[in-house]
Amino acid sequence: MAHLPGLLAAWAGIVGVNVVQAARTNPGLFGGRRKSSQDSDWED
Repeated sequence: MAHLPGLLAAWAGIVGVNVVQAARTNPGLFGGRRKSSQDSDWED
């Protein structure tokens, strides 16, 4: 159990890198709802 903090830190780094890559490839993903024609059919 002594290696648990290091393991959690490694997983946090992996998740952080994935979030950054997702934000870079999809700029509108974390920017909130902007005017997009793709979201118009969700307002029924």
